[in-house]
Amino acid sequence: MEKDFKRYNDEINKYNKCAVSIVKKYGFIVNDLYTTSLTLPAEAHSDPVHYYTSIGTETFANQVLSYLVPALGITEKTTYKEALYTDKPIGI
Repeated sequence: MEKDFKRYNDEINKYNKCAVSIVKKYGFIVNDLYTTSLTLPAEAHSDPVHYYTSIGTETFANQVLSYLVPALGITEKTTYKEALYTDKPIGI
């Protein structure tokens, strides 16, 4: 990737709108992490595009769990615990 490569919000919004329409057309559920990202404060970022901070990791993990847990039929309350957080991304 070029050093000067940049994405702009308008481009992201157009891409997301197209992707969501395709996904919904085929009956899939959309877990909108982009909109979730818009709710986070600046200190949630570890750099301009990543959220490897405690608040970022916790927010996204809980957002994913809010969709995944019911889909798997898990009935007990399940949330991400900060104690599990490490400062390095896992699985990336």
